Amino acid sequence: MPTKYFLLFGTPATDIKRVKSDLEEKLNIRFDERDSAYSGIYYMHRSANTDMVRVETNYQEWDQDWIMPDFKHYQILISFSTNSNNQKDIDLFISSVLSSSDKLKLLKNEKS
Repeated sequence: MPTKYFLLFGTPATDIKRVKSDLEEKLNIRFDERDSAYSGIYYMHRSANTDMVRVETNYQEWDQDWIMPDFKHYQILISFSTNSNNQKDIDLFISSVLSSSDKLKLLKNEKS
C-alpha cells in the first residue's frame, strides 16, 4: 500500500503569481488558476499519478482568517500531497521547491 505524504511550504513573499511562476519554471509543471468561494484565487497542479501541488495565500481577506494560523508570518503556502512510495522522488521535490527561492521554508512533512 502506498504511503501518503503531505508537505507544506511557506514564504513571506506576497506576490502569489511570482511564486507560482518560479515554481512552474523550477519544477517544470503548469498550474491552473482556480477560484473558490472559500479560499479565493489559488493555483493547482494535479498529475496523473495523483500528485497535487497547490499555491495559495495564507490569509483569506474576505473571511479575515488564516488558513494556517500557526504560520502567520508566511503569506503564501505551497502544499504537496502524493501517494508515492519513492522517498527519493519526495526528497527531490523538497529540494527543488526549496531551491526555487531562498525564502521558502518547509513547514510540515507528514506521512501516513
